[in-house]
This record gives sequence, C-alpha cells and structure tokens, in this order.
Amino acid sequence: MSWFLRQAQGRPEAEVVREHARYLRAAGVDRALDALAGPFGLRRFLVAFAARPAGAGRYQVVLTDLVAMPLAAGGGPPPDDPTGERAPELARALGRLHSNMAMGPAWSRGVLGYVRDAKGRTQILPLFDEDSDAAQLDGLPVPPGPGHPLEQPQWARLLATWEHRMQAVQARTSRVRPDWDLWTVEGDLLVLRYDPVPGQQERWQQERRARCHPLGTFSPARGRFQWQTDRRPGGQGLFDGPDLVADWAAAHEVALISAAGLDATWLFAGEFGEDGELLYAAVFEAG
Repeated sequence: MSWFLRQAQGRPEAEVVREHARYLRAAGVDRALDALAGPFGLRRFLVAFAARPAGAGRYQVVLTDLVAMPLAAGGGPPPDDPTGERAPELARALGRLHSNMAMGPAWSRGVLGYVRDAKGRTQILPLFDEDSDAAQLDGLPVPPGPGHPLEQPQWARLLATWEHRMQAVQARTSRVRPDWDLWTVEGDLLVLRYDPVPGQQERWQQERRARCHPLGTFSPARGRFQWQTDRRPGGQGLFDGPDLVADWAAAHEVALISAAGLDATWLFAGEFGEDGELLYAAVFEAG
C-alpha cells in the first residue's frame, strides 16, 4: 500500500489532498517555493528532500536534489539565487512541515513538483516516502506559454549586443547628483530642482533641465513594469504587451537597455506615489 493510501484510510482522495495542502500552507512551503521560483517566468521542476536525525529526537530536513529542464517557451528551472537564501528557506519550511505532520501523516523523505504558468498560477504536487520514488519531471504538466520576455533567447542576445553601451549609460547615471528635492517631466523635458531657498516657495538653489523620453513605470507593490513608450528594445515581438511582471532588478535592466538603445546619456529613475513607484526616462544630456 502506498504512503498516500495509508493516510487516506478510505477517505475521498480530494479530501486528503486538501488536508495535505493545508499542511503545506501552514508551514510556508508554498511561499518558499514561490521565492525559489523567482518573481516571473514559466516554471517546472522537482525538489527532493529528506529528514535526517539531528540528535535529541530532533530532525533536520535537507534538500537532496533539484531536477529541471529548460522549456521550449522559456523558463523551466528556478533562476540563480545571488543571495543564497532561497534554498535554505525552503529547507526550513520543510522542517516545519515535518514537525507539523509528525503526529499524523508522518514521512521521512519526499519530492515536491512545482509548476507555474504564464499567468502566475501555480501547482504544488507533493509525494512522500515510497510514493516519491516514482516522481519524474515528465510527469509534471507543461505550463502553457507564452514565456516571459526576459527568459527568451532574443533577450539574451540583446543583452550581449548592448552590454558595453548599457555599462556606459549606467556609469554616467551613477555620476548624476541623486539628491534632487523635486522632479517633473513635462512632455520631453526633465526638470530636477535642488536645495529649496529657505522660506521661499518655488525658489531653488539649483535647477537642471534635460531632454528626456519616458520609458516606463515600475510598481514594487504590483511587481509590474508598465511601458510608456513604443520605442522598445528588441523590435516587434519581444515586448508587445503593455506591461510585464518584474522585480526591481528586472525593471531597471529593461529600462537601462531601453535607454541604451535610444542612445541616451543617462537613465533617470524618479519616485512618485505612496507605494514607491518609479518613473524611468532616458535622458539626452551629459550626466
């Protein structure tokens, strides 16, 4: 008899699946998997794990394998984790899961299947003990596309082509005085105002004006970069939609390559709104 059937004890399969899903949510396994999968892109992978004795009747759950293959539409494996925090956090969540299930549907090892489609909908497919021996990547559904623009081969080629120009724009951007007190964009004019005159409204010690071209806005709360220009990198086909799912690093990279493609001098990023939204604009004066 399989591990799952032993836990079911004659109950309907759907009821048992819901029960196990509640265990996963309570332990934060779903959130840890979402973090491992990154903020965007199609995903399809397996994570294997095992509970190992840690002394005094305690156990430590460790990740033992990750199986993934690139998808034809882009994505598939989790992205690189420069912080090195995502895998340990998943192991800690699985440790909580092991403790929570120890007095009920206990297990000593397992595999999690994870699938995310283009709309961000996810499936988590857990298998425990002997049931996990049959886990195969081919057994997971293939998430429907389209894939995320930043995980397409065309994007990788663009980055390689524009790398030096992007570095030059970023270098000049870093030399622009960043402590402006007020900024405005009216049409194609960027105005930066510095150091208000004490007690005199609308008067400033310094003002900087430059020709600009708005590129897009980024909302950290929504995790979205919304285009404000039709002059997008890659030509037709890569960024056809009005926006894309992104974190700050991705939004900045998209804005930077857009500015480089327009032969801009530096990249403006101005905060607005109550939730830290940013307006990106290509600037065409010396920084």
